[in-house]
Amino acid sequence: MPTRFTLENLSSLVRADMHIWIKREDIGDGVFPEIRAEKKEYYTQLTLRFLRGFHNVKVLTLNGSFLKALGGSPDILDSQPLEFCHLQFLKLSGGSSRDSLRTIFYMLKISPNIKGLYLRLGPQDSFDPVYPFYHELNAEEIRGLAMPCCMIYHLKFVKIKYLRGRSNELNLLASLLKHSMVLEKIILCSRCLNKYHLKEKEEEMEKFREMLLTFPRASANVVISYSVSVWYS
Repeated sequence: MPTRFTLENLSSLVRADMHIWIKREDIGDGVFPEIRAEKKEYYTQLTLRFLRGFHNVKVLTLNGSFLKALGGSPDILDSQPLEFCHLQFLKLSGGSSRDSLRTIFYMLKISPNIKGLYLRLGPQDSFDPVYPFYHELNAEEIRGLAMPCCMIYHLKFVKIKYLRGRSNELNLLASLLKHSMVLEKIILCSRCLNKYHLKEKEEEMEKFREMLLTFPRASANVVISYSVSVWYS
């Protein structure tokens, strides 16, 4: 990431798309590596500087590496106040690692008027832990889901693409259900390898949806739907 940049006089900016690429010299190209522990605070500071320049936008898009970099140091996030008062739609792409989830809830916390969250999940990063599937969790693990989060008062719509049914995704959704006061709709999109696996995948998604309905919900009106697409017909 550039260490010297100027983001000034952007008060009229409506939309911002921010994408960064994490690269380590000890790892080849084409890989999204984990940020070294000793550099996490540094990268959190840099990404916060980027965000401050765009605090007036209504639509914000962040990629997976940005999520990782911003969420790497929770102490810095908690100690440096930032607010996106005008943000209405947040679009995120990438994985759903612990640092990425931390960033998602941080952005929801500092965006008091957000209405829509769009999350496009990418492939599992080789440096992230392999999270179990939802049906591999025991009852105690399921009860422990839902990350600490502030109440979310304006979020109405959530769409997640390329859902795999992992426990970290369930954790994210359980937290959104528990804290979103006026949430109306959640759309879950998954995909299977070919048409021969379509019915099996649809049954998995239905079970995933039924499990979500057992979690506490701040909004009594939320509707959860899903769709499954086929990679190869």
